Amino acid sequence: MNCRFCKLDPKRNKMIFSTKNFVFFLDNFPIIKGHSLLAPKNHIRKESKIPKDQWSEYIELSNKAYQYIKKKYSRYPLVFINAPQDQSVKHFHKHFIPGYFGYLGVSKALTNFLKENKNV
Repeated sequence: MNCRFCKLDPKRNKMIFSTKNFVFFLDNFPIIKGHSLLAPKNHIRKESKIPKDQWSEYIELSNKAYQYIKKKYSRYPLVFINAPQDQSVKHFHKHFIPGYFGYLGVSKALTNFLKENKNV
């Protein structure tokens, strides 16, 4: 399998923190500064497939990631998960984006990002 999230490289991917089964790192193609991702270390396609024995670890790391973004950028993060068919990397990952968008601002930010990155 050629999944770049299954073989994250600490030199290429700026790791923020990790646990036994999950990693939180900066997105290589951020929408804005601070755009970070939480992903399992093992290949999992969607959140509902996280093993039951890893669920509390996942929730704990999700909360830690949320607090990290809130503290570092002084803004509550926008948190979302793309549907499996819409993932650019076919590996489950949760986005944490410092909340600079405001109401209805996400659409505008994503539209601008897509215009600038037509090959995405």
